[in-house]
Amino acid sequence: APESALRLHDLVISAKASGLVCRSGWKNQTLWTADLGGPALTPPTIAGDRVYVACAGSGKAKGYLHCRRLVDGGAFWSQELDEAPVSHIVASADWVSVPTADDKIAVFKAADGKARDPLVVGGRPVSPALVHDTLIIAGETRIAAHDLSGAEWLWNYKDQDNIGKVAGQPVICLETIWVGTEKRGLLAIGIPPGQGRK
Repeated sequence: APESALRLHDLVISAKASGLVCRSGWKNQTLWTADLGGPALTPPTIAGDRVYVACAGSGKAKGYLHCRRLVDGGAFWSQELDEAPVSHIVASADWVSVPTADDKIAVFKAADGKARDPLVVGGRPVSPALVHDTLIIAGETRIAAHDLSGAEWLWNYKDQDNIGKVAGQPVICLETIWVGTEKRGLLAIGIPPGQGRK
């Protein structure tokens, strides 16, 4: 697997075939390494004091999601994935999610790694957007919002049949969700009345 790196101030955290490596950027000094038990399949993601990365599984396991301490690479938790990840991990202080090859979004509690029921996207998913307890999911045939705390769907985009494939991760800016689509171009969902183009 190719190396992928994440920069945070002076730190460079790299996901390599051998595991995670954290280096000081300006000193070019290795601060810590962490063995993942398999090659990394996603670039690292940082949320708070934690580093998340998914790696290849072995035997029946299709993959694993690892949560490591940012300060020293020590393990917080590790969870088996039902399918291999297809894009990068999205995390917050409370939640961790990753799109998987079975057209779902795997969701875990950040504190302990407890798995939630995966969310069915409808076609190959892209990485979701996460704000507070709301996950904005997008795939080939669906854009929707799910409340993770209440475990309920908040809404589905009203014109699902006419969007085509989603081109990339949804982006949230203020009260608007931006999503690039194959058939409709760039969608702005949630623009307050009177604020859009005339």
